[in-house]
Amino acid sequence: MVHSSASFLGLPVELRFPIYKLLFNRYDGIYKPNILLVCRQIRTEAIPLYLECTRYFSTLEKLIRWTSTGNPDLLCHVKDISIQLLNNNPVDWDSLLSAAHEAAKEEAMQDTEPYSDAWWAAQFAMDAHTLPDIASPVSEQSQSSFRTRLIPQRFKTVFRSKQLDPSTQDQGKSLIHQLWSALKAIDNVQSCWIKLSHDDPKIQPIIQLLLQMVPAAFPAIRNFSCFSPLVSMDFLHHFRDLRMLRFTGYSKSTPEELLQILRSLKSLDAISIYRYPEFDDREKGIVTADLPKHLSLTAEVIAGMKPLRSLQIWHMASGVASEHLTVPMIQAWENHRFSLRTLNVDANQKLDKTVVLKLIDFVATSSLRNIHLRSQGDLKPLDISEYIPSTAQHCDARLKCDGFGIKVAPSSSMYSQRPYVARIFAKMYSSAQFHNHTFSEVDIRDPLYASILDDSFANQVLR
Repeated sequence: MVHSSASFLGLPVELRFPIYKLLFNRYDGIYKPNILLVCRQIRTEAIPLYLECTRYFSTLEKLIRWTSTGNPDLLCHVKDISIQLLNNNPVDWDSLLSAAHEAAKEEAMQDTEPYSDAWWAAQFAMDAHTLPDIASPVSEQSQSSFRTRLIPQRFKTVFRSKQLDPSTQDQGKSLIHQLWSALKAIDNVQSCWIKLSHDDPKIQPIIQLLLQMVPAAFPAIRNFSCFSPLVSMDFLHHFRDLRMLRFTGYSKSTPEELLQILRSLKSLDAISIYRYPEFDDREKGIVTADLPKHLSLTAEVIAGMKPLRSLQIWHMASGVASEHLTVPMIQAWENHRFSLRTLNVDANQKLDKTVVLKLIDFVATSSLRNIHLRSQGDLKPLDISEYIPSTAQHCDARLKCDGFGIKVAPSSSMYSQRPYVARIFAKMYSSAQFHNHTFSEVDIRDPLYASILDDSFANQVLR
């Protein structure tokens, strides 16, 4: 009797592909990209999945070098990139200034072919005309990151057509041309995260140029995240099919200008407002106290947008109150009550009790399917299980509020219009019970949970 030994390649491809994705996940501790070195068949099957995972670039130079040495047949699989330009990333200002000066000698922009080298140089020159001349160029020392040193050298060549000497490639080409060529080489990108933390005002023109290049280089982009010093949001006009926009809510555009821009994006139905901690303001050269006058995403803008399906607010600055978690802002959500399906509120701060009540009021009367609510406080999370809508398929509520102390009674007239909101006080005052309200659609529909659900879902599952 012949016994056949089991092998990984003997598994159906429908099982191998999920295994590849697990091995390429950087966030669960299993990350094992070396499987690409096992054999040709595995490399052929898995490398598109590997390249679809987020590609991280800590400098523009690394992005340029990676794409210029990549195999074009494989670069088309890159779907998700993250670019960071930080204070410790030097820039070759002589190259940029030279390009700006050359652009000034060109014909008028209407006579220049769009998206050509001269056209992008002229775009840069429009913002760089005030830059001072720099006597000596700034050169970047070649230093590999810790993560790069951990990857075997032979693995680096898996997806490259050939190894080139970075010092000899693209000689004579300006940084502007190299940056545009790098972005065009990965033109199938669908998700892009850009974080530009640089307090040097001279970096502003290259930031604006990069933001203008993104929608032109990535026509298929659906998800765009941008965190930078204060810039104009005009570049958003050029996105063709943007679905999700993630930014701080602050910019050089006025609320009226931003509303016009957002309404021009026909497919936009998801907004994520992400506020980094206060130290990030310093890294961008922003004075935190001056930010309120640059608030672009106001309650009026939210109310005037096309129907949203997803709204996320991440406020990581514990020392600064969120301008997007206020009663007027939550009232603006009412315009999206019937379309909104996902609500994510994660605040690293204590919320005022009027804000918490307004938030609970909105959730209770909504048609939300995915709910995540978290805030800081000295008390235990509130029990809001009675106020989760029946449409919810997943909910994680860890909402705390210090305004509901035993000695402070709510105003009956303030909440008389919503009896279920008033009932929450009786529960909070009568006992110290609370629920970390977490469940999923699978749990609710699984027959194994039927007896628990029928008995007392809130008391036995959620406690």
